[in-house]
Amino acid sequence: PNRTTQWYRNGKALSTEQIIEISEPDEYSVSVKNLTGCEVTGKYTLVNNKNVFIPDFLMAVQAFVGDTIVVLDISQPKPDETKWVVPSEAYKLEDNVLKLSFILNDIGDYKVKQIAKKGDCNNSKTHAIQIFKREDIDNTDPKLGYKGLIKIQKMDIAPNPNYGTFSVYAELSNVADIELIITRSTTSAVVYQDKASGASSHKFDVQLKNVPQDIYVVTIKSGSYIMTKKILVLN
Repeated sequence: PNRTTQWYRNGKALSTEQIIEISEPDEYSVSVKNLTGCEVTGKYTLVNNKNVFIPDFLMAVQAFVGDTIVVLDISQPKPDETKWVVPSEAYKLEDNVLKLSFILNDIGDYKVKQIAKKGDCNNSKTHAIQIFKREDIDNTDPKLGYKGLIKIQKMDIAPNPNYGTFSVYAELSNVADIELIITRSTTSAVVYQDKASGASSHKFDVQLKNVPQDIYVVTIKSGSYIMTKKILVLN
């Protein structure tokens, strides 16, 4: 009771309030005195942090239903902890401090939020993404390069499971080159490659010799478009 407070900036009187807000880097001090002359003081230095924590991440702004959407942290400095807040409709494939991947199976506008912590500092960043049906490709932003792509309309593999002998059928939206790549899922090693051209539908007759029993990933590429499926090869 009956105390007085005086704030100073570089020795010059600044405020008599008990609580003040300051934003300019400088030397500050405060003096609190009561009626009997008892006085306490404190000194404070406010500096700008050259390594201010600004969370941020990279993510596509548009994608198709069923695409794997990858989010990469580019915060500076790197956060100690990160919480990714995704739409309730999202199916997460990977979730850690520096990377997130997920799938959305419905069209619409969505937001992804990063809540990051570095030491005692907390901050957040939000980015938006639009999800389209593949048949609505003409509605996407032309700067993103989706328009004019060779679309893979269909991909079938038979039989599946198999004993290393099977056929891969692919149908494209128009005549284009196509590439087939088969990799072993557990090692990512390429076990088979082939190419074809001059048609809008293609059939690859595949024989995998001396490969171990495992799950294999069959990938077809045409232009910038990619489609994958998994098969089980038995011994």
